Amino acid sequence: ADNAGLNEIEVIMSYGEPVSVDISTLIETNINSGVYRGFVDIDPDNTIENDGIISPLPGDFIITTYSDPTDEWGNPTDFSDEIPYGGTALVGEISGTWIASESPYFIFGDLNTNGQALTIDEGVSIIFLGHYLTTIGGNLDINGTTENPVRITAREGRFFAIDLHGISTINHCYIENGDGGFNAYNDISVLNSVFSECGYALQLRGTTATIDSCEFIGNSQAGIHTYNLACSYTISNSMFRENNMGYFGDNTSHVTISNCVFVHNTSVGLSLDDVDINIINSLIAYNDNNGI
Repeated sequence: ADNAGLNEIEVIMSYGEPVSVDISTLIETNINSGVYRGFVDIDPDNTIENDGIISPLPGDFIITTYSDPTDEWGNPTDFSDEIPYGGTALVGEISGTWIASESPYFIFGDLNTNGQALTIDEGVSIIFLGHYLTTIGGNLDINGTTENPVRITAREGRFFAIDLHGISTINHCYIENGDGGFNAYNDISVLNSVFSECGYALQLRGTTATIDSCEFIGNSQAGIHTYNLACSYTISNSMFRENNMGYFGDNTSHVTISNCVFVHNTSVGLSLDDVDINIINSLIAYNDNNGI
């Protein structure tokens, strides 16, 4: 209520897995201003709750909640907001090398390399904070490893897509929650990677593509979609399961699929529309409608 002094409110801060909780007191900036401000100390080694000191790790989201007992209509209401902690914030033009010590990379808007190359080192985590498009005009190298893969995801909902116009080499990458996943308009090699919960997880438009030892799981349109009448695509040693379509070939020539598994896809294992394809030593079974 309005009074001659400055009012105070308490907000609850939560963060991390498992969730840690702390309480901070905010003080009104001016009498009856309705604007409150406070300061929070951060100590990564602190383990005490409710002492006004928080200890988030890079990549955590700090969620602040204020419970208003009576809003302007007299009803109790909770107000919440969240901010990412640590890492690197990006929007606009990008290039160079992304490294694990500056990870996670938080994406706050559309990104574009403007023709420059981008290298992503092992252990990097990329988190989209909205429905944003990334356009890689130069070459892309993703250098994940078995122990330290590169991870690309979205905080809530889905990011739009990552368009690849240069030559791309992707190794040990986990990508999820993208409408378009990777859209490759040039030559690409994808090895030891996992695509899940995307729309069209990997779209191939370039002249050559090598896909080996990958998994495509739970994508709402297709694990791989190809469209090029002058191409040479090789897909081998890969798993397609629980997608709408495992593979969708549309007006595509010279596709070889070998030693792959297509199971439990909700529409078809492989959808072929004017495709020159050679399928070798692959399992196509238990798809909900048709195998091919």
